[in-house]
Amino acid sequence: MDLSDIIRSSVSTLLAGFDGSHDIHHIDRVVSNVGRLATREGVTGREKLILIAAAYLHDVDDHKYGGDGRLTNARNVLAKVKDFFSLEEQETILRIIEGVGFTAEKNRGASLKPVDSLTGIVQDADRLDAIGAHGIARCFLFGGARNRSLGGCVEHFHEKLLLLKDMMKTPSGRQEAQQRHLFLVKFLSELDREAGKADTLLVERGGYDITPKDNQSGLDLSRPPSTRQLKVFNVPLLPATAENLEGYGLPVTDFSSAGCAITPWPVSGWRSLVPGTGDEGGFVEDVFTSERRGGVQYSCNVGLGRRYIIGWYGDDPSLAKNDIEPTQEELQFILTHVRHENVRVAFYLSYANIISNAPLPPLHSTIS
Repeated sequence: MDLSDIIRSSVSTLLAGFDGSHDIHHIDRVVSNVGRLATREGVTGREKLILIAAAYLHDVDDHKYGGDGRLTNARNVLAKVKDFFSLEEQETILRIIEGVGFTAEKNRGASLKPVDSLTGIVQDADRLDAIGAHGIARCFLFGGARNRSLGGCVEHFHEKLLLLKDMMKTPSGRQEAQQRHLFLVKFLSELDREAGKADTLLVERGGYDITPKDNQSGLDLSRPPSTRQLKVFNVPLLPATAENLEGYGLPVTDFSSAGCAITPWPVSGWRSLVPGTGDEGGFVEDVFTSERRGGVQYSCNVGLGRRYIIGWYGDDPSLAKNDIEPTQEELQFILTHVRHENVRVAFYLSYANIISNAPLPPLHSTIS
């Protein structure tokens, strides 16, 4: 047996009495997350081995399952593999485990204090499994094991899960957390919709305060415009290939490694660019969301806090309603021109079929 097999076997035995939210499958996912984040953060060699060991052991002394606060189980497992790790490395593993927990960090406000890079990677790897689809499943597994009601489980979203996105420590962890966080928000929005609660856009959940803005277009895009305000044109859709995007941008396959250089905006006409300006804007990374409500297609720029209608189903946009399913299958898009001085935007499609030949697009889709 290799090192991972020895540690995993011991951990599996220790977690045998835990409920499904903290079982060996959760550990396997965290270990996988650690491996991915470590690679993206440039951690290799012995340090990566330390991270993997800490990931395997991070829950064996969890206080929720009777941990004694002294990491006794973790120490016992490390004793079985003492030939693999020096004493200093074992102490590093234990220090990482001590720093992973959410409750202690929240209580002492440690999210505002520096965290060493190795602990940050294991923290992020564990927290990624607490949000998104697996996070939702684990929340209800944990609640069910403790006889919590549906409402009690949902409350845990607000007590913890919706906070995790802003507690991530690594750039790659923050990037992954954005998508998983949005999945939580969409799930809560769907719960409200099925329960007949107020019709709120998904981005209004989880701390976002989105208000209608006119998008600098001269139209109020918080409501479907009438055909008196718009001219309708049939515009062909083209695939986003390098050839079709030439002069406007380029497709990328790996957002984390894609460059986005800040350069002065091209200037034409009589107005000259002041020397030394035009490239000082900096970077902002956030998400766009798209959501269909009945016959209306919405979009939200979460980074700017703007929400607007981008399209509708049917010939007359004034007839499109949030609470009425469309009878026509063709989506009409509103095209507006917005000039951003000195801005370059990189889009990564996290939902590949936002525009497709399907009769209707999914209720939710995301661009980040």
